[in-house]
Amino acid sequence: MNSNKTVLSALYAVIFTVTVQAQILPTASPLQVSEHTLSNGMTVWLNEDHSQPKVYGAVVVNAGAKDCPNTGIAHYFEHILFKGTEDMGTVDYAAEKPWLDSISACYDQLALTRDAGERTALQRRINLFSQRAGEYAIPNEFNRLISLYGGSHLNAATSWDYTYYHNTFTPQYMEQWCHLNSHRFISPVFRLFQGELETVYEEKNMYADDMLSVAGEHILGELFGTLPYAYPIIGSTENLKNPRLSEMRDFYSKYYVGCNMGIVLCGDFQSDSIMPLLERTFGRIPRGVPPIHVKSPLPDITRERTVEVKLPIPIVGIEILAYKAPTEYEPDANALSLGIQMLYNGQAGMLDSLTNNGDMMMCLALTESLNDAGVAGVLMVPNLLGSLSKAEKTCLRQIKRLKTGDFSDRTFLIQRQEFYRESCRPLETIDDRAECMVRVMGSGHTWQEYLDKINGINALTRADVTSAAKRYFGAPFVRFKKKKGDYPKDKVSQPGYTPIVPKNRNAESPYAKELSQFPVPAPNPRLIDFNSDATITPLGGAATLYTVDNTVNNLFELTISYNRGLSADRRLEATCDFLNNACTDSLTRQQFASSMQELGSDITFSADQSSFKILIVGIDENYDKTLRLAGHYLSHAKASPTTLSQMYDGKKASLKSENKDNGEVMKALRLRVMFGDKSTYLNRLTANEMKKMREQEILEPLEQVTSSACNIIYSGTLSASDVSASLMNNLPISRSVEPYKDYETDALYYEEPTVFVYDMPKSRQTLFFTYEQQPALPTLESRVPFMLFKEYFGGGMSSVMFQEVREFRSMAYSAGSFYTLRPRGIAADAPLAFGTVTGTQGDKAMEAIALVDSLLRDMPLSEGNFEATRRSCINSLNANFPSFRDIGIRIAMLRSNGYDRDNNTGLAELYEAATMDDMKKYYEKNIRHNGNHRVLGIVGDKSRLDMTVLSHYGRVVLLHESDIFRK
Repeated sequence: MNSNKTVLSALYAVIFTVTVQAQILPTASPLQVSEHTLSNGMTVWLNEDHSQPKVYGAVVVNAGAKDCPNTGIAHYFEHILFKGTEDMGTVDYAAEKPWLDSISACYDQLALTRDAGERTALQRRINLFSQRAGEYAIPNEFNRLISLYGGSHLNAATSWDYTYYHNTFTPQYMEQWCHLNSHRFISPVFRLFQGELETVYEEKNMYADDMLSVAGEHILGELFGTLPYAYPIIGSTENLKNPRLSEMRDFYSKYYVGCNMGIVLCGDFQSDSIMPLLERTFGRIPRGVPPIHVKSPLPDITRERTVEVKLPIPIVGIEILAYKAPTEYEPDANALSLGIQMLYNGQAGMLDSLTNNGDMMMCLALTESLNDAGVAGVLMVPNLLGSLSKAEKTCLRQIKRLKTGDFSDRTFLIQRQEFYRESCRPLETIDDRAECMVRVMGSGHTWQEYLDKINGINALTRADVTSAAKRYFGAPFVRFKKKKGDYPKDKVSQPGYTPIVPKNRNAESPYAKELSQFPVPAPNPRLIDFNSDATITPLGGAATLYTVDNTVNNLFELTISYNRGLSADRRLEATCDFLNNACTDSLTRQQFASSMQELGSDITFSADQSSFKILIVGIDENYDKTLRLAGHYLSHAKASPTTLSQMYDGKKASLKSENKDNGEVMKALRLRVMFGDKSTYLNRLTANEMKKMREQEILEPLEQVTSSACNIIYSGTLSASDVSASLMNNLPISRSVEPYKDYETDALYYEEPTVFVYDMPKSRQTLFFTYEQQPALPTLESRVPFMLFKEYFGGGMSSVMFQEVREFRSMAYSAGSFYTLRPRGIAADAPLAFGTVTGTQGDKAMEAIALVDSLLRDMPLSEGNFEATRRSCINSLNANFPSFRDIGIRIAMLRSNGYDRDNNTGLAELYEAATMDDMKKYYEKNIRHNGNHRVLGIVGDKSRLDMTVLSHYGRVVLLHESDIFRK
């Protein structure tokens, strides 16, 4: 017998002695949620977690698109809740109200009018009344107040079943948060409505250009027929054109009542003393009457049928089998979810085996649960030139195995453990847990029911799974087959109304003055402490281990980050793809994946421009055995008979479809402009290059990768010594000897203004950006004016881009800025980049481009907005303090880039001392007069662009696919 095989046999004998049902145990009680009810019937969920210096706060309304099908009213209302109330967002509501009432009456009349001429006259009248009402409005005062009082990441979202409003805030501002977020629901005013309606049109345009969103709408329409879930959340174009404010008021009165709402607070606060404050504030919301919600169950699928769905994706065939499934809390839900886990888990499921063995390019199963309906789906993509009917038969055979129990007890226990592990992970951090709390509250269930559902996984039996599989996968399904093509897009023309330019940018409402009387504690941002927040262990050569304690559970996460990436060797793209799909000299891909899951572990490989990463997750009890298996895999990986052909097929299919997505084209164009031929889309392997690569060439880059500098970040319950000992024994850490090198690419400088245009004739939106190189900022003091400028100009809802482009003129749904800022340590002299991004309706493009250009040349200044910007920058220091999973990564990155302490040290004090004049001086020197070096990039329908006018912004260059994509 081969001696190598003898060693391997011994290794697997050790591995397979592991107990399958390893316990995933909480080591603290961060999952404890106390549930309360205010006097008005409002639900309150409180979850204390002091691991990060922030609180996630949300208000949940149990009303969504399902309660107003196809009208978009629930989504409209989400937007309106940012416009203020009778005494917030206005200087004089009594004078404003008659104009708002007139606007409302006109909209009700507009909804009944079909004559085009009469509609135009009504819209002009609405615009005239909107101008007069706008004389009293204070734009974005709610957002400004949120920023002034510790808030950041302000947003909201509407689903079919519920709507929620949320932000993160600094704990010392709990009282202000409660007052602001309760007040906004008591007497909201539908001000600045015409402009916001146009913004919603822009959002509709964005979804219309997203081929997957459009396909999804057609799938839901086929499954649900005329039931509420059949319709898009944002509503139909026709209904968007005919909103009725009276119906919106009725919606508010019915659903925005205390007994139909809830509060979620998760983070750094004391729950035992907060209830009186919540009662004083949120308890003011009227109780109301519990509304009766419309139900939208998935109709029975009584016969197998085939429906074509258009997608502009060439080459590959795509098919989805859709089955009726239970909702999330029905008795069969866990069992069917585990069954789907056994079919597809990304590693060793029954459907995974089809891709692992090279039978198909992609095959996966999933389930989606809404409050009233559940859907299970199987998606398959055959190999290039493969047969869809054959692929379907192959998938159905695997489903039959699940239904008949054709799997071992051991496989069942492994997948049950994996299902439980994956269910526990989203509960680890404040942000993730809070999102879970919102989702559970929005489903109408209690937190304990959710925890019971997770804990119930461990009680599932084989019989439970096979029974659920027979019940749901034994029923008829709808077969959705891809047909290459596009759906026609609704035509929406810009109304041509006069923009509203409020006179009260710097005004303060009566409510804001009242709120300012509350005591405001001095900010004290928490900074990372390199000495106490992680244990730093040099491992010899250029390898360093960063160990962070996990006090939540006994799941570990290990990231091995090598300082060599795609910019140094583009072949690493193929290396990662290979390692994510290869086998070993003794294990097939399916056997290796099963072995990892046996240990409750997973391993993935990835590369970006400057690094090659290995991510291993698992259970601490099996940490050493997991690393032994990972080490074996790294040193014995080899191609299966189909690995290389699958890599080529996947690459070719991906490259063929990316130019159909305007967002992807926009990104490729922007990186081409910023970095030239070093763009990630140009500095990559072509499909033919990958096809010609053999196994030896694909694995060759690993030799240089493993000799480069290496940061290893572990978060778990083991000691640094135990972690490092296993690392050194099982992985090639000792090879890491080369010093850290900066592989980042500097932003390009343009000698003359240039306009790059990429034509996408079928695009409903036009996406455009501006870009300019900025001088290096080597010190923290020199960076503060720029950081304030970029936030003021294109950051949040009080920014120039948001207000001037979106809020006042409704030129875009997305309007903001981007920047790159290199570390002060090893790249202090590197130039930085600044730019803006805008997405607008095609026939608004030229006007929107002119507007953004004018704002860059003559930026409006507002003391109130600057103060909100300054506070927002300070707030972000606490809001962005990393979780225990990320803190080691942050420290490693900072140290590699030359820092010996948190790079934010002293930043809060500098923000406190900064003035609007400091920001203005940076703008005047570096932005306002930089037009001769500014670049404009445009992606959209060229026929809607005026090329003569564009030439006034710079030399016009038409780009084609080969200019931005290397294929």
